[in-house]
Amino acid sequence: MALKIRVQVKTKRKIDIAARLKKRYKREFQNTMRKVGQTGVNNIRSEIKKRYLIHSGDMYDSVNYKMTPHGVRFIVDDPAPFLETGIRRHQMKHLMKAKNPIPVDIANAAFRWATPKSMKDKKWIHPGFRLGKGFMSSSVERTRETVAEDLRKMMTKIF
Repeated sequence: MALKIRVQVKTKRKIDIAARLKKRYKREFQNTMRKVGQTGVNNIRSEIKKRYLIHSGDMYDSVNYKMTPHGVRFIVDDPAPFLETGIRRHQMKHLMKAKNPIPVDIANAAFRWATPKSMKDKKWIHPGFRLGKGFMSSSVERTRETVAEDLRKMMTKIF
């Protein structure tokens, strides 16, 4: 039969160990999270460049990170979610609401209107993107792998 012993230590003042550790290692934790964020931004930018996802530099420049209480959040502007998950081929019916002609070829100054007839004739079709390019998920995974050692070192200092 196993012997069970319970030891209780009563003190007059309460010591919040988590708060003490947080206070002591706050700067080191923030520096590590900044490094995680910057590494992630660099990885996402390299994936965008490597896969030739979009020709303008707007999405490349819009990659950023934000430190949250729970970790790091990566932020990329508009076309990124569509490139990540893909979109199916569809007719652009929202162009019917355009108040001005739509530029088709700027070099030759060609403009068109989206009309109900052109919609019936199956024009104004968006070609879509292939499903699951996965540039965000693969770059975040690569960031996790490269920064894991730094996080381990920081945790061994704390605990």
